[in-house]
Amino acid sequence: MDSFDQGRPRAARGITGLETAIILIAFVVVATVFAFTVLSTGVFSAERSEVNDARR
Repeated sequence: MDSFDQGRPRAARGITGLETAIILIAFVVVATVFAFTVLSTGVFSAERSEVNDARR
């Protein structure tokens, strides 16, 4: 048994791995939403500039 696990109940030791997985998944989801937002904004901006250039 590691010194890190000493003093913790057996059930509490497994929770840390589960919590880490949940946090990792949350980071991936947030990064995906952020990337989608940035790409959508870029595409929208490019389309808008094409329309403005065509009007000139």
